[in-house]
Amino acid sequence: MILNGEYVDPLIYVNQTNKRPQKVDIGENVSNWKPYIEQAFSELGYTITEDKLTRILNQISRESTGDQNTIQKLEDSNSGDEITFNNGICPWCPSSTGETCNNTNIGHGLLQFIPTTFKSCRLHESEDIFNGYNQICALIVNAEEKGGGDYSHIGNGTGWYPY
Repeated sequence: MILNGEYVDPLIYVNQTNKRPQKVDIGENVSNWKPYIEQAFSELGYTITEDKLTRILNQISRESTGDQNTIQKLEDSNSGDEITFNNGICPWCPSSTGETCNNTNIGHGLLQFIPTTFKSCRLHESEDIFNGYNQICALIVNAEEKGGGDYSHIGNGTGWYPY
């Protein structure tokens, strides 16, 4: 991102100088995520366009219908290998409620990141895979930094993929 005319690593900037909202409870209405998407673009220093906003909202609708607490209900070709740490319990899932992903590397949360991909795309202090704002930030940083600002693979009515 460009800040005061100089390139600044967005991961370092956000982690050192800005704090993101805690997990928000906005229900399952996808349009309720719009201000958080706008905030994420602003906070990260990237330009938001109506096309980017629409694509992200469409992808949220497709992946989770706006529910940041959902887990993928099936395994498919995009599911990763089993996770074999934390005493056999997925460290990303809320084990206190009893609903876990059964120790498989499947989609979690608002944008259905698999844990290994989320870990590689997230902002460093964004541990909570079920925080929708964290997932929005991870998607934006991935598209802007690794994809050169290309959002063409997001919001097309299919699953999305990180760069």
